[in-house]
Amino acid sequence: MEFSFPRRVFTVYMVGFTTRLKYYGVWSLTEGACILSGMGYNGFDAKSGKVFWNRLENVDPYSLETAQNSYGYLGSWNKNTNMAAQLCLPACHTKGQEARIPASMATFATSALWHGFYPGYYLTFVLGSFIQTVAKSMTPSSL
Repeated sequence: MEFSFPRRVFTVYMVGFTTRLKYYGVWSLTEGACILSGMGYNGFDAKSGKVFWNRLENVDPYSLETAQNSYGYLGSWNKNTNMAAQLCLPACHTKGQEARIPASMATFATSALWHGFYPGYYLTFVLGSFIQTVAKSMTPSSL
C-alpha cells in the first residue's frame, strides 16, 4: 500500500505480461517444430502466392496484447483448443447461432475439468464464459 494505485496496477500488469511471455515462447517453439515437420502448412493465397504456415498456431501474441475487447482477447489465446471445443461440442455450437451462455458454459466447463480440480479454475472459467457471451452479443456482426 506504500505505492500509488497506478504503480500497483502497472506492476500487476507487468507481472501478468511476464508470465504470458513464457507461454508465448513455448508455443512459438512448438509451432516452429510443427512448421519444420510440415504439419503447419495451411495453403497459400492464389493472388499473392503467399504461403501460410499457421495451421497449428495456438496463440497470436500481437492480437492478444492489443485486443480491443474480451472476445478478441480470449479468441487469440488457445486458438486450437477453442476450435477443438467447437468441433467436439457440436450440440452446443451451431454456426450462425446467437451467443448463448449454455454453449459457452459447456466449453469453459470442459476446459476447467481439463485443467484439474481446483476451485479457482471453476470460478475463472465461469466468469470467462459469462464475459465471452456478453462480448459476443455486443460485438458487431460485421467484424
